[in-house]
Amino acid sequence: MLNYYTCVLGYSCNNSCIFCTRPNDASMPNVWGYVEDKSTKQIFNELAEARKQFNGVILTGGEPAIRRDFFEILQKCVDLGFEKISIQTNARKFADKMFAEKTIKILGDRADFYVSFHSHRKELFNKLSGTNAYDEALTGLKNLLSLSEQVRTNTVVMKPNYKELPEIAKFLCDLGVKEIEFMFVHPNGMAWVNRKQIVPRIENTIPFVKKAIDVAEMYGVRATATCFPICALDNKCKTKASELFLPEHMIIKNPKARTKDEKCKDCKYFRNCWGIWTNYLKIFPFEFNPQH
Repeated sequence: MLNYYTCVLGYSCNNSCIFCTRPNDASMPNVWGYVEDKSTKQIFNELAEARKQFNGVILTGGEPAIRRDFFEILQKCVDLGFEKISIQTNARKFADKMFAEKTIKILGDRADFYVSFHSHRKELFNKLSGTNAYDEALTGLKNLLSLSEQVRTNTVVMKPNYKELPEIAKFLCDLGVKEIEFMFVHPNGMAWVNRKQIVPRIENTIPFVKKAIDVAEMYGVRATATCFPICALDNKCKTKASELFLPEHMIIKNPKARTKDEKCKDCKYFRNCWGIWTNYLKIFPFEFNPQH
């Protein structure tokens, strides 16, 4: 069984997403705290220590692939014996086919790519990413799909895109993506600064998440919903809540980030459910509805 360690390399990124929850700016409100880019030595030491307890690793940021020591880090993960090496990426660097091929050459079947893709429409994609990222991101995603069987996508559910989730699901399925995650936006960082244009009411998004999951299932594609309080999901979406399948150490319990109500203790999903983003309750009310 795979047991993942999350290694945050730093917050540097080649996008400037208007909903970024961990921006590369120490002055931004951030419940996770600011993380400066770590040195190669720091990362190697952290990975070696993590390997004592974990057999899988998630490389995240920021954007891991823009680091000059990216391939060195990948090789270190391999040398330490991590069985699965997951890269959370916006895929732009992988638009360079040689870059993508070198990544696969190093990792082989240990590779797992978790690609952020938030709109099928170029105009909206570029608006959300804060830069003209669409063409590179799409090419990068296509390159990874052509080289690896282990490519998943993540679509953050937010006010500008939630009504288009079924169309986004179809677009990704047509590309050949085999696993899609729909993640409710965390009102943190830039998503907090831009909360009026970014954060929707949870209940407004659920019908569109359900339709998107239905689209994925028509294609035989696995779809999950994450970062939603499970009691807010309809019966179909509840079975797709990714938190139900997470090991204990990956369940977020930081009260600055996530909140549960006292009556949640009676809910059958209490152990797995992360509750609700604490900052969400500063924007909208939410009625916790324990499930029995």
